[in-house]
Amino acid sequence: MTELPPLVITISRQMGSGGAEIGQMLAKRLDWACLDREIVTQAAELLAAPVESLSHREESAPRFWQTLASLGSYISRDAYIPPQITYTPTEKDLFAAQSEVIRKAARDRSLVIIGRCGASVLAGRPQVLRVFLHADLAFRAQRVSSLYQVPEATARKMISQSDSNRAAYHKTFTGESWTDATRYDLAIHTAQCGLDQTVELILAQVRHRGGKVREA
Repeated sequence: MTELPPLVITISRQMGSGGAEIGQMLAKRLDWACLDREIVTQAAELLAAPVESLSHREESAPRFWQTLASLGSYISRDAYIPPQITYTPTEKDLFAAQSEVIRKAARDRSLVIIGRCGASVLAGRPQVLRVFLHADLAFRAQRVSSLYQVPEATARKMISQSDSNRAAYHKTFTGESWTDATRYDLAIHTAQCGLDQTVELILAQVRHRGGKVREA
């Protein structure tokens, strides 16, 4: 019998829905690593580029790449080979590097992956629990306003821009709709459930798949 790979949780999330916090809470209960900003850092190493030059570009498709969305998805199944010369990485380079980081990290250990099209990058891989977290605008705006210390009106504009960027980024590089619930195993309204209960709902699925969970 072929041994299954380690279980991996991918979290796709709307800005302000609590995705990063929930990911950290899951990792603590499961004693797993949680990959979020580390994906960008490792991608920068692959690309031999300063991480500062890449961090503001993640999950944001420029207009040029948006025009390519209709040409099909782009997910390389081969190992990414970093360039040998100094250059400015394109968004296509960044996506390929981040995808390679995700695939490599998921080969040998269980972990939580936040964002970066993780559900699509690991498409076809068994033992992946794909989660989408969403919430109503009022809940999200309140969280973003508190987190970034900005007026709620500004928070709403930030959310609108983030939603637009993520939708375009996913469509460009995966050919899929970011908010399509059929792409996920769980789609949870975090404002209705609360962050703690959202964690418990995800952990119930981990237990169902044979994972070990620490008691709260």
